[in-house]
Amino acid sequence: MLDPSDPVLARDVDRLHEIRAARDEAAAEYFERNAADWDRVRALHLPEADIDSAILDAAGAGPFDLMVDVGVGQGRMIQLFADRVRRAEGFDTSRQMLAIARASLGDLKTKAAVQFGDAYAPPMGAGTADLVTIHQVLHFLSDPGRAIAEAARLLKSGGRLLIIDFAPHALEFLREEHAHRRLGFTDAEIGEWCESRASRD
Repeated sequence: MLDPSDPVLARDVDRLHEIRAARDEAAAEYFERNAADWDRVRALHLPEADIDSAILDAAGAGPFDLMVDVGVGQGRMIQLFADRVRRAEGFDTSRQMLAIARASLGDLKTKAAVQFGDAYAPPMGAGTADLVTIHQVLHFLSDPGRAIAEAARLLKSGGRLLIIDFAPHALEFLREEHAHRRLGFTDAEIGEWCESRASRD
């Protein structure tokens, strides 16, 4: 009901785009700065062995013909699922992270590949993956729901989307020091995004 040509609204929209672009740039700089030290940064949060076990249990035994990892980082999810997938592909917007991922996945090069790609425009075809993982990515994004919709689009019928991220918290320092855009998500919030996607299919 609002007039889109209203100069105040137009200015607000322009400013919103500027703020989002600045935050995207800050996040990109953060990943470039911390890529080489990402194992230490990741270990600041929760015990990895417990998380890995829960992830594998949630995904199921497989085997999966094609796994896609959104925001692949250093390739950790591909390594975790290496014995459950026939082929794994990951993508990320950080070229520094991709360089490290290629090195860390060297032993898996016959079944794993990584490339540059955006969560909002995945570089893979729709309906190709049996398993898609989004591990600790959503809290960096301005539009997590859109990323979930794009990840779900990659799934074959009956495929599985596995989302791993923070529950709601009040650790404000993560915004300032670690480029987090969101302080976690409720199950209901992620459920609504998934249901919204399912209702369009």
